[in-house]
Parts: sequence; structure tokens; C-alpha cells
Amino acid sequence: MRRLILLILLAFVGCATVTRGVEEVFVVESSPVGAKVTLVYDEPVVLYVEDEKTSIEIGDTEFDEGEKKTVMLETLEGVTPATFKIPRRGSFSVRIEKDGYQPVVTHVYTQIATSGGAALAGNICLGGCLGAAVDAGSGATLEHVPSKVSVKLERIEPEEEKPSPFRTPPSSRRGVELD
Repeated sequence: MRRLILLILLAFVGCATVTRGVEEVFVVESSPVGAKVTLVYDEPVVLYVEDEKTSIEIGDTEFDEGEKKTVMLETLEGVTPATFKIPRRGSFSVRIEKDGYQPVVTHVYTQIATSGGAALAGNICLGGCLGAAVDAGSGATLEHVPSKVSVKLERIEPEEEKPSPFRTPPSSRRGVELD
């Protein structure tokens, strides 16, 4: 009986993490296409932590030593139309720029998603505090707002040279006699 209860509780651990995942697809589009896109995170996001194993030989015996390596995400770059697979955690700015066009900067933030909130509430109601902690910690309950960035870039018009009011244009100097 205890095993059955344990299996039921474990089934609900991290529901959002299992059903929604910890990453999502983020799309950036521009008109015209071919603009440079830069995503800059407000704070670096931990992508993953892995063990790096190194072997040391002492005589005929080989020993493995482990070292933790943390991989952080700070910026991503691409060209429109761009698709990024990003962690659900972390807010960031999106900068879109192309020569001859005004650059556009948009801020993207996170909020609790409807389906992520439902999974989190289900974890809490069914006694899955561990599952709720896993979902909240992994970011599986979050979504980015806006979920897609689509912009129309405005062309920068070159400024026309206006004649100086203090100088007479060469075409109107004809017939003027100098003393």
C-alpha cells in the first residue's frame, strides 16, 4: 500500500516539467528580413551543470576526478527570421538592427502560464510539494511575454543638404560684379 501511494505521489512530481518541458521556441521576425537579432538576458541563466571527468594515472591504477562545469546563457544572436530554443526562465531584451533602418529594442519578460499554473496547483493540491518545487525551480510553469517578436523596420532617410542662408548658391552668382 505504501508503495502504491509513493508511486502516485511520484507520478505528480514535476507535472509541468514533464508535460511542458523547461525550454520553449522563441521566434523573431522582421520586415525586411535579414536583420541581425541579439537576445541579451537581464541576468545570466544557468543552462546546465555537468561533471567533467578527468583521469589520473598513478602507477598501474587509474583514478577519475570530477569537476563541476556550469554553462551560462547571456546572449544569443541570429538573423531574421530567427528561431531560438531558450529556457523558460529569464527575461531578456531583443535588439533587431539592419543597415539603413532604425534599430528596434523590445523587452521580453516571464509570467506564470495558464497550463503551468494549473500543473503547479495540481502538484500542491495532490500533496506534491516536491513536484511544485521542481516545477517552480525549473521554470516549467513560466512562459515568455510576448511569445514572439515581429517588427516592421523603418528606413532611415538620408538628410538632404539644405542651402546655407549665409551663402549664395553658385548658380545665382552670375551677373554679380565684384568691386
